[in-house]
Amino acid sequence: METHMDLFDQYIRGELSRVERENFERRLESDTEFRREFEQHKNAIRAIEFAAIKEKISKVSVEAQRSKMIGRKGLIAIAASIALLIGAYVYTINTVEPAANYENAFASIHFKDPGLPTLMGHESLSQEMNTMMTAYKQSKYQSALEMGEALLEKYPESDTLQYYLAMIHYEMGYHDKAEDLLTALESRETPIGQKSEWYLYLIDLKRGDCQAAMSGIKSIAKDKSHIFRIEAMDALDVLELTNCAQ
Repeated sequence: METHMDLFDQYIRGELSRVERENFERRLESDTEFRREFEQHKNAIRAIEFAAIKEKISKVSVEAQRSKMIGRKGLIAIAASIALLIGAYVYTINTVEPAANYENAFASIHFKDPGLPTLMGHESLSQEMNTMMTAYKQSKYQSALEMGEALLEKYPESDTLQYYLAMIHYEMGYHDKAEDLLTALESRETPIGQKSEWYLYLIDLKRGDCQAAMSGIKSIAKDKSHIFRIEAMDALDVLELTNCAQ
């Protein structure tokens, strides 16, 4: 899949010529996919910036805990540093539109399911699904989608196939279709059931339904047996510093 990361960075840094900038902005207006990719790139940059600020806060806090001869003035200085960093973090988040706020949180929390290295079970299904999985891993989603939908008609009982077809829809931005497939799987007492639950809450977040996303992710964070418990705990740290916590 073609990407335009260097071009996006040049535009954001103001490195394009006037003509190049005008051409870029015209394409943003006319090319929906290009505009979507640019918004995702900006959101990813914001997420990285937020993570960097959070790391700085953590380092300052650690230094305060480790120092035994810091004195009252030093403690005041550290407290001021933490306050400034938190202020920068909260200001950066809350000066963007709510929709962008959700997008920032989603970009920071989201990760693509890596797919399966090998498939066991029905020999014919394994061979065909391996082909689909290869396309999925290579981000050739349209090809993977066509193969997955054909396979689901042949093997409707396969939870694994249904889940990865949902992941294809999810990565393509077809969240309604992904949600339908994942909802049918989330009650399974299996890793696939837990994965389905996690991605359903990410879909809630992507749509801006913070209440549903926060509630669901909190429940995962409390479940010591959940395979995404650590990810859920990290996600809550991100969400607590956004409008989602309000």
